[in-house]
Amino acid sequence: MVPCEFRCWANTCHGSSPLVFVPRWPEVEMSDLTPSLAFFGLRNTAWAGHIRFKNSTGEWWLVVSPWGRLRLCQQGETEGCL
Repeated sequence: MVPCEFRCWANTCHGSSPLVFVPRWPEVEMSDLTPSLAFFGLRNTAWAGHIRFKNSTGEWWLVVSPWGRLRLCQQGETEGCL
């Protein structure tokens, strides 16, 4: 996933490419992304990293393990997210 083909953030992307992340809710912002995050078809592996989403109520991290496991962690949550 690429944040935006035009390198824009904070809900400013309006591209027509399927590689452009356009959130469904304007108040949700993708505030951080591991630059090299990628998924591979070989044994469901991934280049580990994270995506951070936030809005006025808090932050969530989508953590991707090297084995392709996805974990959704809330701000302040440490058990199971490290």
